[in-house]
Amino acid sequence: MVIAGIDEAGYGPLLGPLVVGCCAFEVQGEGCDPLADPGDWPCLWKRLGRYVSRNRLKSGRKLHVNDSKLVYSPAGGLKELERSVLAILSTRCDWCDDLHALLGQVAPQVPGELGAYPWYRPQDE
Repeated sequence: MVIAGIDEAGYGPLLGPLVVGCCAFEVQGEGCDPLADPGDWPCLWKRLGRYVSRNRLKSGRKLHVNDSKLVYSPAGGLKELERSVLAILSTRCDWCDDLHALLGQVAPQVPGELGAYPWYRPQDE
């Protein structure tokens, strides 16, 4: 059984950057009948509970995974979002030291287009 979901984060295409993400989990074992009522499907929070949490933990021992508006905080900035996204992404891609290398792996057409967006300003400018 594959359970998939999508979400977006950002200001929208007219106001600035917008990111749309998706994830898919292949789930095996008890309760994995795709024809069953979705309420009877396995709970991914229980299966991943050793590694992720819906809440920020002071210990930092779990990845904080939730809606971006709940993970982001003005005091902490993007730190929690980046930590979770990069940790999960590293299970599928090679580690990258900069944005262009990362984008080159997940969306190869994007690095060449960044300069066309008025909201994008490289750090070295």
